[in-house]
Amino acid sequence: MASERGKPQRVTHPEEQTWLRGFVGYHCRDCITEFCEADLGGLSLVEIVEAIAHGDVVSSEKDEFPGAVCAVEYRPEKSRTLWVSLRFVANEERLRVLSAGEKWESDHEPSHVA
Repeated sequence: MASERGKPQRVTHPEEQTWLRGFVGYHCRDCITEFCEADLGGLSLVEIVEAIAHGDVVSSEKDEFPGAVCAVEYRPEKSRTLWVSLRFVANEERLRVLSAGEKWESDHEPSHVA
């Protein structure tokens, strides 16, 4: 499977990825129902929504609470990767950002600091 940019995607949880992309596609920016600004790692909500909509679900775990805890990674630029940890409860239409941030490769510096 290839992404829009022609790079192979690393999808390890396609079911969760399908649900998340559908949810984000339907609700757009309003898809994030719970977050704390301190947990956004300096990213804007627009960047987080973009990461969820276009990124890969790299892990997903169920626990004693409703829904699943997922980790999403998205590479909008060659040297920058956005990551988002979230709890998604589909039947309640809830998406909570638990934490987020960005990783830089090589000598690039972050564009903004938390």
